[in-house]
Amino acid sequence: MNTVKRLIETFIPEAYSLTLQLSKEAMTFSGDVRIEGATTQSSKSIFLHASELSIVSITAQQGGSLCEISKHIIHNKDQLVEIVFSKPLPEGKITLALSFSAAITKPMHGLYPCFYEMDGKKEVLLATQFESHHAREVFPCIDEPEAKATFELTLTTLRGDEVLSNTPISTQVTTGDTVTTTFEKTPIMSTYLLAFVTGPLVHVAKTMDDGTLVGAYATPLHAKKLDYALDVALRATQFLNDYFGIPYPLPKLDIVALPDFAAGAMENWGLITFREGAMLIDEKDSDLLDKQHVAEVVIHELAHQWFGNLVTMRWWNDLWLNEGFASFVPYIVINELFPEWNIWEAFASTDLVAGLKSDALENTHPIVVRIHNPEEIRSAFDTISYSKGCSVINLVYRFIGPEAFRKGLQNYLKKHAYGNTETSDLWQAWSESSGKDILSFMKEWTEKPGFPIITVQTEEKHVTLQQQRFFVNPEHPEDSTIWPIPLLQSDTDDTLFAAKTMNTATLGKLNVGQSGFYRVVYDEKSIEAFSAQIEQATLPALDVLGLITDSAEAAKAGYYSSTQTIDLLQLIKKYTNEKLLNTALAELAAIRLVMPELHEELKPLTANIIADNVERLGLDPLPHDSTDDELMRPSVLASASYAGNREVIDWALAIFSKAEQPEDIRPDIRSLCYQAAVREYGDHKTFDKLLNWYTTTTLPGEHPSLAAALVSFSDEAIIASSLDLISSPSVKLQDVLYWLMYALNGRYSRAMAWNWLKSNWDWIGENFSRDKEVDYFLKFAANGFATKQHLEDYTAFFTSVSIFGSERAFKQGQEIISWQTKWKERDSAAIAHYLSSQK
Repeated sequence: MNTVKRLIETFIPEAYSLTLQLSKEAMTFSGDVRIEGATTQSSKSIFLHASELSIVSITAQQGGSLCEISKHIIHNKDQLVEIVFSKPLPEGKITLALSFSAAITKPMHGLYPCFYEMDGKKEVLLATQFESHHAREVFPCIDEPEAKATFELTLTTLRGDEVLSNTPISTQVTTGDTVTTTFEKTPIMSTYLLAFVTGPLVHVAKTMDDGTLVGAYATPLHAKKLDYALDVALRATQFLNDYFGIPYPLPKLDIVALPDFAAGAMENWGLITFREGAMLIDEKDSDLLDKQHVAEVVIHELAHQWFGNLVTMRWWNDLWLNEGFASFVPYIVINELFPEWNIWEAFASTDLVAGLKSDALENTHPIVVRIHNPEEIRSAFDTISYSKGCSVINLVYRFIGPEAFRKGLQNYLKKHAYGNTETSDLWQAWSESSGKDILSFMKEWTEKPGFPIITVQTEEKHVTLQQQRFFVNPEHPEDSTIWPIPLLQSDTDDTLFAAKTMNTATLGKLNVGQSGFYRVVYDEKSIEAFSAQIEQATLPALDVLGLITDSAEAAKAGYYSSTQTIDLLQLIKKYTNEKLLNTALAELAAIRLVMPELHEELKPLTANIIADNVERLGLDPLPHDSTDDELMRPSVLASASYAGNREVIDWALAIFSKAEQPEDIRPDIRSLCYQAAVREYGDHKTFDKLLNWYTTTTLPGEHPSLAAALVSFSDEAIIASSLDLISSPSVKLQDVLYWLMYALNGRYSRAMAWNWLKSNWDWIGENFSRDKEVDYFLKFAANGFATKQHLEDYTAFFTSVSIFGSERAFKQGQEIISWQTKWKERDSAAIAHYLSSQK
């Protein structure tokens, strides 16, 4: 295993002075960096991180005298520049100065261009993405999170372009067609948080009560879509100032929507960058789901301003400290700002479900994951760090209570402000605030992979509980881990099940409210009792959601047949909870994905489950709609259309046929109308109309829905045309991943999409090999497949090409295909027989 040397062990930077000249025309940049720091030992060499940089000159000064440099060596594989001195330097203070240049390239990391078109004119912005280890692509540095320092940045850019960085502008000087901007010195921070953006931008701004200026920026194309995100950012920052007990530490906070962005958003301190669809809201052309998504992403990034930026993980092993916590905070903030959204229900149907599904694989990893090499860092930006991390933090929140939780956070942030921490530091803070041994309680949850499943067996006078690690693949290794499981039979129950077996006198529903990170398999007697409550809609919706998801995943692992899950699904017709209904529909979609031969047979079941809600909600919004109603209507109508409801289909087709652009369709039903047209028409005329909308729409979040429709046709010639678009100028690099996801999951497109991926793997490597998202290409190539033949093909292909350090993703892909194949072989015929007997 290639374990890289931690450069901070030999050279500790303290202050950077960085000057860059940017050329959009030539797509190049040049610069100078002055690094003040200290060596920790006498040595003839100092190493800095540098990647794809041409080093023009280097000088070093120590104790007021120039140091004689014999040479510098570029170590391309390790992304290092080695400065070799003529004689060993003594330990102590030293100042390095380097001049360099490089190209600005299209992959969306380091310094890269963002493209858009307005009034027929092509425009370019330049932006940075330094997380996780891409600062080294723009200037030589110690590119490690523990290597915190201050930064003084000066940029020379085109006159007339907006220029933004982490801190406010200090000075600006115009010379001909260029402007040189110097920004105020940053606080001490990690290199991955340095950022800048320059280009044609417009903005709106408001000042907080404490004087902090909050600004929202976008291209002029979206000038009227900034107010919602700005309002959320302002209100959430004011809430977090109070919640954390530490005011936001910078004089300004900017949020910027970029036309090209690989991820969803990035928490650069004082200059948060976003994908346009994750920040921009048009009140007329956005629905509630869009608004909830933007609020969640904005608050996630704001949480990082304290948890990640002010206090930073020491090394990428503890990435989850940043991402798990920032995934949890929006639930607290949104519950305060938008109580009508019932946001805690979303936890059970999103982060909890996602974390459990990912962690059910043998090739998962612990929350605290060992990172040996920078190329492994991106594999930690996954559902385990985000969703499982969020889930175990929620476990602590419920276990110690909101007040001890908040007090512990405040103490943690104050103690470690502007410093670096490890997971144990957070456990220590909560142990002190709660008086409970959180370190011991959380050890198994964060240092071991996986999670437990509890098997319930009811006897005459007692109930026996057994726990073991849950694997979705029936063929798995033995694992003797015992977790301390909070049974959570009520909101106040803190009973821990911390043994292999436990007997209890009575037992109700475990994991009430779905706050615990585990699954439960109940015996037949318990299921019968729960079923009676579900049929009468007397069991709380989140508990029903838990029973369904636990049943579905246990069935996939072979604990029993998936027909038991379908039995439960048929009982939920009286429920009007959107999270429950969409979870049920997702389980049916999972069966269709792996067993496409059951596509038609599942339609009557789907229609039956949603029938009451289709009738109750109708086609159009109603004055008395609740949040659940507003979110549920598009889901149930889309499912009704799939299931063959002619009233819904004809209504959707009429709307689609009349529309001349996506804006002509109500925001919440656009996707439904696209898919109905694809299913019912399925011709080249429909394809051309959708493609025209895709290439011309200015709605920030509409491209995914249109892409999903464009790859959903059944005609092979049309599928081929849609796949050809992926590597064309019509599709931005930021959107390639979801085009492939939809195509690889499509009933008609998946085989052709797999062949496209194999044929275009070199192109994918050129554009994505160093992105955090590269793992997903391998996972999506597995998700929609359930045959031994595909497993062989998948394995043969990915062992014959470079997979860019995504070994874990490759193994996960193999495992996904394997367990899905076993599930299909075991349950397909049984489900078909079950559905046939229901007619």
